[in-house]
Amino acid sequence: MGTRNNSGLSDEQKKAAIRLFQDGEQTAEDAARPHGVDVNTIRRWAKQFKRLEQKTKNDDSLLDIAPPEFFNPDKPIEEYIDDICESYSRREKAHFQRKWMEFTVNMSGPIALVFIGDPHVDDNGCNWPLLKEHTEIIEKTEGMFSIPLGDYTNNWIGYLASKKYPDQEITHKRAWELAEWFLKRIKPLVIIKGNHDLWSASKGVKDPLDFISQGTVCEEWQARFQLKFPNNRIVKIHAAHNFKGDSIYNPNHGPMREELFSGSIADIYAAGDKHNWIISRYENARVNKCPVMFRARGYKYIDQYAEHLGYEPQRYGASVTCIIQPDKEGPTAISVWPELTEAKEYLNYLRSKYV
Repeated sequence: MGTRNNSGLSDEQKKAAIRLFQDGEQTAEDAARPHGVDVNTIRRWAKQFKRLEQKTKNDDSLLDIAPPEFFNPDKPIEEYIDDICESYSRREKAHFQRKWMEFTVNMSGPIALVFIGDPHVDDNGCNWPLLKEHTEIIEKTEGMFSIPLGDYTNNWIGYLASKKYPDQEITHKRAWELAEWFLKRIKPLVIIKGNHDLWSASKGVKDPLDFISQGTVCEEWQARFQLKFPNNRIVKIHAAHNFKGDSIYNPNHGPMREELFSGSIADIYAAGDKHNWIISRYENARVNKCPVMFRARGYKYIDQYAEHLGYEPQRYGASVTCIIQPDKEGPTAISVWPELTEAKEYLNYLRSKYV
């Protein structure tokens, strides 16, 4: 729109403001129309020009030789605010689009979702024989998918890095190779980042999980999503590395609290993080649902820190599997299994009826 001067107005904008003052019969609407702007904009131009005129009249320090006027490389603040508003609108749309993401199930019959507890693949106490066995089961079983719940490597930082890595047999480089091998084989619907994974950001480097998870939904800490089956049945899942709240009397306090405070909006509430497993279920007659709430234990079977605190290591529930039968109602529509081998056999039996 032409060169700009110290008033922040282009030559054309100055002319439009002058015409608005000089032509008493011309309305603000008439002045604005040729420039394709609204009435408030033409009035703002006029006010800016009037202030500039007044400043020039009151300025007694005008020099005989005027300095040059420089082009302002920055956008006018009004245009910059418009850009900020547009950016926020895009971010808001993307943010709320992830609140209840919908996955379309294009296969008939029951499916299984394996909620994988914290692997910690590079920890000396990771039960790799069990993790390898479970990885192969998920990879080879038709209709079985996974939702890993976070903490794929130790990913130590700060003081912990200097204290822990010297005693760790698996190097940091190998740790990410193992994590990639694992995540590429378990057919994840959503990859959730836990607190150990989120430590990558504190190192000032790009999170390797963002590269490994390309092509898969990857969420920080939690994910709310739903599965839509061919018969239009909707199953809602709220999976998190952990939920708010804790209790020494109830290891499942966090998932149960979330189910209660959310009004049982989801059918499945799944968490990891605490390295223990527990399954809870009841019938919520108010909303005609039988929600299931649980923790998955994870694969860190040798944990000296936990034992020093007096916690005995559990033997089962490394991952918890939900088998969904979309044609059923009530508690049998979603069955819950703390042992993956048993879940696989039951899923194969159910799916055999659909072949």
